Amino acid sequence: MLSVMLTKGLVKRDESASPHIYRATITRDRAAKKMLTELIEKVYDGSAMSLVLQALSSGKASQDEIDEARRLLDDMESKS
Repeated sequence: MLSVMLTKGLVKRDESASPHIYRATITRDRAAKKMLTELIEKVYDGSAMSLVLQALSSGKASQDEIDEARRLLDDMESKS
């Protein structure tokens, strides 16, 4: 797993230590955004809405999550 993360630039490796020491190169939030962007491009043909609809239709969203999504959509509508 660390080898894959190293290839993707998510970690760096200190080879002067034994065993090698790995350190994160980006924050968790930044890595999540990068991976989400790649997922949207590869799986959902660039449509973030398709991802959101798929996630919400899975039936695993809590009422609080649904309410938050509704608030976000309302905010987006009021700004446009």
